[in-house]
Amino acid sequence: MLVDNPIINSPFEEPARYWAYEAGQPVLKEGRRPAGYYLKARTRGPQPSLLEEEFVPMDLVNTIRQRVKEWREKGYPGVTPITRQLLNHWNNPERERKLFFCQREAAETLIWLVEASPAEKQGIVIPKDNGLTRYACKMATGSGKTVVMAMVIAWQVLNKLANPQDRRFSDAVLVVCPNLTIRERLQVLLPWKHGNYYEKFDLLPRGLMERLQQGKFQITNWHLFQPKDDSRSRSVVQRGVESDTAFCRRVLKELGNKQNILVINDEAHHAYRPAPLPEEVKAQLSPEEIEEREEATVWISGLDKINAVRGINFCADFSATPFYIKGSGYEEGTPFPWIVSDFGLVDAIESGIVKIPRVPVDDNTGALIPKYFRLWEHIQKQLSASERQTARRRAKPESVLREAEGALATLAAEWKKTFEAFQQNGSPVPPVLIVVCDNTNLAKVVHEHIASGKVLSELQNRDDEVVTLRIDTKLLKEAESAVEGETKQQATERLRKTVDTIGKTEWEGEGDPPGKNIRCVVSVGMLNEGWDAQNVTQILGLRAFTSQLLCEQVVGRGLRRLNYDDFSEPEYVDVYGVPFEVIPVKKKPIGRTEVQKVSTLVRALPERKHLEITFPRVEGYVFDVRQRIRVSWENVPYLVIDPAVEPTEVVAKPAVGYRIGRPDLLSPGPEVIHDRNPFHREKRLQASVYEIA
Repeated sequence: MLVDNPIINSPFEEPARYWAYEAGQPVLKEGRRPAGYYLKARTRGPQPSLLEEEFVPMDLVNTIRQRVKEWREKGYPGVTPITRQLLNHWNNPERERKLFFCQREAAETLIWLVEASPAEKQGIVIPKDNGLTRYACKMATGSGKTVVMAMVIAWQVLNKLANPQDRRFSDAVLVVCPNLTIRERLQVLLPWKHGNYYEKFDLLPRGLMERLQQGKFQITNWHLFQPKDDSRSRSVVQRGVESDTAFCRRVLKELGNKQNILVINDEAHHAYRPAPLPEEVKAQLSPEEIEEREEATVWISGLDKINAVRGINFCADFSATPFYIKGSGYEEGTPFPWIVSDFGLVDAIESGIVKIPRVPVDDNTGALIPKYFRLWEHIQKQLSASERQTARRRAKPESVLREAEGALATLAAEWKKTFEAFQQNGSPVPPVLIVVCDNTNLAKVVHEHIASGKVLSELQNRDDEVVTLRIDTKLLKEAESAVEGETKQQATERLRKTVDTIGKTEWEGEGDPPGKNIRCVVSVGMLNEGWDAQNVTQILGLRAFTSQLLCEQVVGRGLRRLNYDDFSEPEYVDVYGVPFEVIPVKKKPIGRTEVQKVSTLVRALPERKHLEITFPRVEGYVFDVRQRIRVSWENVPYLVIDPAVEPTEVVAKPAVGYRIGRPDLLSPGPEVIHDRNPFHREKRLQASVYEIA
């Protein structure tokens, strides 16, 4: 869908308008786009148009969305005092750092499902997943899912600590994610960690941080759920297959013996229950599809064991694409039935939260459809019969590169203009060009072509500097599947760190991040979840795209904005070869140029880090009471100052000689008056009364 201005809503308010596709033309409509998805199995033959995809509304999400809106407008009736305090804090219009509407709505939806009255939820039936209560929040890449996780954790833990007997809440949180990179990123959910999101995004009212730290937290990748079985080991003592109780004891070490656990599944489209498949269908699955099924089985089986032994309060699932994939045993592209909120990529683009994809809409060949729009299809038509890809063989890599050279050169030229703009603005990191290839052999050929300087000298690798990186997915997967405590190959870990720090100016290691100066990434398939470089400006697809879902997954890796301070200033990513059809994209005729505006990064110089001045954020004052006195005032006698009882003034005279009897004023010598004034100046009566009080 090609429009002149895709951004039509504020990121901080509920969307009020949306682009619709009617009779082949984009139409601007009032109101909010209904939640739904486009369904079709695009697996064979030439790519059909959008018109052959059917829009299916998600009725459950649309109903819940309306109920939550009405509940919000009533002032959140039925919530606990802690929840109301959090909601008021998150919605405060005077906040220095406002939260996106999509973040607030996702958290509100989960709160509504747990705390709203049964009358509010009448007619709402969310199917369980084999006994597991699951609520999925569909949120576009770059829309701030991790912030919502922190909001949900704060809501649950603080309520449980305030109401220990209330089983609607949990103070033990297990966060499960797909790989090591994301596990490290999610450390921001630990409230005692430096740079945690509760402080960074001001998610807690004053005085609640110390309270939140009393909860139990554990963050792990799903690989920890792999069952242990030593029955085939050579050990003298063989325990056999691990019991569910032993599994929970091993996996939930940091949660102790806690029960009724809150589970947060990040990138939850990996956590589904595979449906049984006939043997003939299983035989047709690709190795990647088989691996996906095995991962999903381990992940969901681990949750089943935890639920059986310890009990799971509910699972909060977060994903940009919570849909069943090919090989899952379900219809490809259908959503998980427990999705309760939806703020997809289209909504994020229209709100300015992510970059706007710019795709070719015209070229000077005179073709009806620009060649670089459906690039893979164009390449296949140009190849000879011996070079073309078939069901039994891959296309010849050198031949694909020959036909793609024009698109690569054009996109690289756009990258160079952006690179020069970045340099003029003093950007500490360069823009990044991503090339997504169909297979490893093609990726190797394309990488050698770019890294040798045959495209641009700025993308050429030299002995002292690597700027074009090829991601070996097999090596990267080995690194990502590591469990803490296991040894990893140095080369593998170095690759993971390089990929993880692309576009970063700081990291936990010494010196500059290893990926800071990377300018081009050549990968097979889509980059791993958790890869969130913000400086991607060009994407080239050299593979088949069998669905709009796949288009979104691939391009979603490069849609994070550089600047989150001014959302009125659009940011773009140029996309060739990824045929978006249901996403509003910026028109970009090939013959016209437009230099992307680059925001100026204001930051402290790394060499002055030791001079940093930090100001504490005062959350409250504590009176340190050193003495505690309990007084029964009924039994305390009145304090009476009576000179007849206790003298307050004494007259003294020198003692001269021996005198029998009492001393008197008639004795010789000068008189001296003694009183308590110096004592009372030091120990005043009011001070004693104050201490007693």
